[in-house]
Amino acid sequence: MRVILLFTISLFLGLFSCGSVSKPVEDSLPEVNSLPQEEQEEQVIEDTSSELQSAPYSNGVFVLCYHAFNDNPHDITFPIRVLDRHMETLKNAGFNFITTEDLIEQRYRGLNNVLITSDDGNRSVYRAYHEVFKKYGIKPLIAIYPTIISIDPFALTWEQVAELRKEGCYIASHGYNHLYLNAAAYRSNPSASRREVVESKKLLESKLGFDIDVFVYPYGSRCPEIIKLVEETGYNFAFTIDTDIIYRENQNIKRFELPRYMVTNSNVNRIFELMIKTIND
Repeated sequence: MRVILLFTISLFLGLFSCGSVSKPVEDSLPEVNSLPQEEQEEQVIEDTSSELQSAPYSNGVFVLCYHAFNDNPHDITFPIRVLDRHMETLKNAGFNFITTEDLIEQRYRGLNNVLITSDDGNRSVYRAYHEVFKKYGIKPLIAIYPTIISIDPFALTWEQVAELRKEGCYIASHGYNHLYLNAAAYRSNPSASRREVVESKKLLESKLGFDIDVFVYPYGSRCPEIIKLVEETGYNFAFTIDTDIIYRENQNIKRFELPRYMVTNSNVNRIFELMIKTIND
């Protein structure tokens, strides 16, 4: 029965993949790969193994990392209608959409929990929230880097960020200029690396008027010095794009390296199969 279910889900998602899009809609945004450093994002996409293993604990959260939502052909871009199919599939499979607050306060039970996140602050997330996420009661975590907000045409405005916050979305720092924060980058320019962590928090808080207590590593890159700086700066949690479930049993131990599944057109079927198999085992 499970084999039939997984095949059906795979076929269902495949029918609505971005590859079926013949041309963009009239109001589509500029291509995602016009984002600064967006092409580099592909270099750190980690393949999700097709080998499905049993979960070691009974309580956990799948965190899904999305980026942009329009018809432009790119591996990390999904049209609004495809995003809707993703959320419908998860809902019908028995998943609960939780908030960042639910995760932080560990208000979840079982393994059928999903937290939706969106990186970079592409303006399409505003439309995605109002047309898809809100319909399913989803309050995504939105990770932004402030140097593009209200400046670049593909980015959210400060007013849109504030509105999404009032709607219940969680706003996190995604760096200052979205720079790599690995050991090589830190050794090469420690002051720039510090600015990504420290100044992004200050600027976001001054612009928005509330505390920013979650950091999302650009490209998932970090090193011990950066992890320590994130904690010292006053963040309470930080997300990577290491593929794994966040388990309640070790959530606080790994709170500055919380894993997420980065969702792409190339791996979405495998991720959903893993999720569905996990809650059915």
